[in-house]
Amino acid sequence: MNTITKISLVLLWSCSLGWAQGPAPASFRSLQVDAGNIVGVIHDLQGLNGQPTPVLAGLPNLVRQYRELRTSLVRTHDMMGPSDIDATFKYDNLWLAWLIPDPATRKGVVETGNKDIVFLDCRADPEKPESYNFGPTDAAMAAIHASGAKVYYRIGRSWGAETDPPVDFDKYASVVKHVAMHYNQGWANGFHYGIRYWEFWNEPGNIFWTGTPKQFYQPYEKTARALKSVDQGLKVGGPAIADPTQVSAYREGLLDDCTAHKVPFDFYSWHYYANASADPYDFVRLAINIRKLLDTRGYTKAESILSESARRRTLTWLKRSQCPEAR
Repeated sequence: MNTITKISLVLLWSCSLGWAQGPAPASFRSLQVDAGNIVGVIHDLQGLNGQPTPVLAGLPNLVRQYRELRTSLVRTHDMMGPSDIDATFKYDNLWLAWLIPDPATRKGVVETGNKDIVFLDCRADPEKPESYNFGPTDAAMAAIHASGAKVYYRIGRSWGAETDPPVDFDKYASVVKHVAMHYNQGWANGFHYGIRYWEFWNEPGNIFWTGTPKQFYQPYEKTARALKSVDQGLKVGGPAIADPTQVSAYREGLLDDCTAHKVPFDFYSWHYYANASADPYDFVRLAINIRKLLDTRGYTKAESILSESARRRTLTWLKRSQCPEAR
């Protein structure tokens, strides 16, 4: 080690001591760590939402960056076609227009999205491999695995797709079952990716689901049972609820329905966007409340998963100039 490096390390160490010993501003929360006292396990925080490959033309391919971040799990949400089971995108959808105001860009997303969903024809036979359009999703899954990550499969639809419940709940569950067979058991020239987490839907409510809560419980039950018929070891859960702070038919109701009908439920997923508060401890408080919600209903072994979050809920499509190609 040369002299300059030694001096730099000494200065850095000295400065760190000074910072550690200085008084914290009154508005800061004090944090004390006893390194000799083991109280639990720090869970993996390297999961990401969205595939590393471009969602639309002009965005960068981030497979290398995902690998450099050591991304462990990638949630297949808002891929705008790939991994969506039965989504239908329409140019004049208000939510899609809000998200993608540029007419030409939105037109391209609609056309591509409708070609890239998994099950193109609701009248097709879910037992037949030729009924499936696996190609676009295969490519997205391959990119995720090329990044070194595992897949967290979000069952449902992307932002801006139609929000009506599936027409046939039994057929929908069968389609999801065969998707799991394709990616985990090699069905239909498939793969053995070992996808463990299967999350039913995203934020049931006006943006992603306009059916009733009861209509939501039914396809969840059928889909959960169908997935367990493929492999009892798969983890099935949901509902990726948008507001975990409020009592609702989706927060408590889904759990109560699963209890009443003995439906498999392995994890509870929830989202939180810090719109009204910048306190990072909000996430801890919410996690504690969700844990109590699960434990009091007997789901002591069910995992609590924060599957989507951000400091501020600002959704925009980046132009190429705003998100340059990774070098």
